[in-house]
Amino acid sequence: MTERDKLCKKFTELTCRHWHEWKNSIGFTHRPNPTYTNPIDVLGIMKRRDDYRLFKTKIGVKYDDGTFMIASEYIFEPDALLRTAVKFLEEKR
Repeated sequence: MTERDKLCKKFTELTCRHWHEWKNSIGFTHRPNPTYTNPIDVLGIMKRRDDYRLFKTKIGVKYDDGTFMIASEYIFEPDALLRTAVKFLEEKR
């Protein structure tokens, strides 16, 4: 399992979803596991949580006029967002 797979598995488990470990005889999982390559996948899951407002403070900036912007590093590097989400969820445990 790659480091990215481990990160995906950890996020899946921390958000109370199921990670599929079973593989068939040629190595394919019975059901595909999420890859979270699109930041919207991670944000969509996090947005459903009660602590999303707190999570937003970790990934973005709120301007004086009340607008909020997610830092570009989390949009262009999905792994950075995934790592931050995992760290946030582990701290909340």
